[in-house]
Amino acid sequence: MLSVQARRAPLHRSYNVTPNSCEFGRCRGRSSDIASFCAATLPDHVRPGVFLVRWLTKLIPRSRRAALPNGALVVVRGMTQDEPAISIRQAVQFQRRFPDFGRYGLSGFVAANDDEVVDLGAHHLDPFARLFVFEVSELIGAGFEVVATFRNPHVTITFVEEPEAGVGRLLALRHEIRNNPAFREEGR
Repeated sequence: MLSVQARRAPLHRSYNVTPNSCEFGRCRGRSSDIASFCAATLPDHVRPGVFLVRWLTKLIPRSRRAALPNGALVVVRGMTQDEPAISIRQAVQFQRRFPDFGRYGLSGFVAANDDEVVDLGAHHLDPFARLFVFEVSELIGAGFEVVATFRNPHVTITFVEEPEAGVGRLLALRHEIRNNPAFREEGR
């Protein structure tokens, strides 16, 4: 049996999630305390079957307590300066997925040197023909926050202004655009 503490106002009550009442947190519309709580409290855009504990706790990305190395580079998948719509969409999706974090974010990978940039291109970013490489010090100096999130070497570049302005400010920073030698087109 799992005890879940409701942290969203106005309810502050514990619920017991058992296999008989809510399929281990997946509300199937059964007549139980947890099912009625789901129907009354969760946002309309939550699909049935979404794990309940996720909606009862703060929605923030998992972050690691890892300091970024001095002189580190952040590799971001190919954004285009003429058409930044993909990056803007990614920033909006990050904010929707983690609304309690209060910031927009873009995924990236941290690399200590140029050899690691090539390795990241081969192992994590092979679907992208171009890689944008930023220095961590430049990002932090411009007011961005670089957060070590999820699994190493993943990081998130976060900002608070609207996505169009944040992505535009990011693209205005000094960066290097590299062709990814490991790029593979779909279907190859």
